[in-house]
Amino acid sequence: MRNKIIYLSLLISFLFPAIALSAEWAKKYGVGLPKAIERTQDGGYIVVGSSQNNMLAFKVDSDGNLEWAKTFEGNYTSEIFAVKQVPSDGGYIVVGRDGLIIWILKLDSSGSIEWQHTYKKDYFSFAFDMQEAFDGGYVMVGYTNPLADGDQDILLIKISSNGTVEWAKTYGKANDDVAYSIQKTSDNGYIIVGDTSPFGNKDIFLLKISANGTVEWSKTYGSSTAIERAFAVKQTKDNGYIVAGYRYDETTSKVLLLKVNSNGTLSWANTYQTSASTGYGYGFAVDQTADGGYIIGSLKNDMWLLKVDQNGNIKWQKTYKDLAHYAFIDEHDFAFHPLLVEENGYVLFGHDSSGYAWIMKLNSNGEINDPSCTIFGSENVTVSDVTLSEGDFVTSGSSGTEATITSNSTNATVQDPGFSESQV
Repeated sequence: MRNKIIYLSLLISFLFPAIALSAEWAKKYGVGLPKAIERTQDGGYIVVGSSQNNMLAFKVDSDGNLEWAKTFEGNYTSEIFAVKQVPSDGGYIVVGRDGLIIWILKLDSSGSIEWQHTYKKDYFSFAFDMQEAFDGGYVMVGYTNPLADGDQDILLIKISSNGTVEWAKTYGKANDDVAYSIQKTSDNGYIIVGDTSPFGNKDIFLLKISANGTVEWSKTYGSSTAIERAFAVKQTKDNGYIVAGYRYDETTSKVLLLKVNSNGTLSWANTYQTSASTGYGYGFAVDQTADGGYIIGSLKNDMWLLKVDQNGNIKWQKTYKDLAHYAFIDEHDFAFHPLLVEENGYVLFGHDSSGYAWIMKLNSNGEINDPSCTIFGSENVTVSDVTLSEGDFVTSGSSGTEATITSNSTNATVQDPGFSESQV
């Protein structure tokens, strides 16, 4: 691996404790841009993204050995943003886009298509995240743009297990509102995170809804002197929420971490910056660890992993030289579903400057036990308290605005991308 990594666009995944990790490894596969990863029932991984402007999905076992890889060609530029395994049959639901519309495919356990649908509201619609619903269907979030007023609205769509639209809603105010992630909550509801633009500057929002989409509470967090954005949210052991994103003050971007209670009231907010951060820093993934602290997957000039305690104080951190992540789509820069937790370490995936998709399995310190591996580093970190103003977002009790979704069956061309794994 030593000098073979030139540039790696990384997403970081921590998978739920279930199966002990095998030894660390790093492998590359073929030309592709991974954007989401899930642990599978057999202990392996399903990775999705794009390759040559087509949807990409490939499956590996627990040691990173390739089992299958497929691309799915639509009518326009297409890519996958999220994937979930279907517990009942071992297949997969993937959500992405074909041009300016949402595209969902149901795959069997070998990656063959069982059904596929497109979904659209107004001029264009995107869905960036998806969760299995409590009744066995799926909910997906993103945004839609009607063009009539030019404002983007949060879009929430509920579908059945066979892809039929059951209901759809939009939320937001008279400005651009975009949702990036949705997570289940312990009270059988959902928490949604994204950003809103009330006065030109972007602020973070949290939107807590019931299973049927009724707003229970919502909050904005921001300031008049900087841009604040968030891409990841997780419910914490105290039933509050931890949120990761960034803060940009016209000179630099810093990783931003927010902790709020179960009602969305802000408990604390910190920014993190290394001495080498000379332009930007993004927090694109977060999860709570067994000790009550948090792990943050982030980006500065290099990839950056931070372990903090329950109050946001740094316990350790690692940088990954010449490794980075940056995603850009339709004027929204964010990472795709990057963080899940494994029992004894982490899984990173991305692509290098030659366009090859990679997966790396790391130990609990974020490293590979190989003395010849020289990509790991550490830097001085400045942690700063941030004062953010809380505001109202969507009225509690609101059911959102009912949305009419056009859904159509479609036919993808399935191809073999020619992947094969190689140890790095």
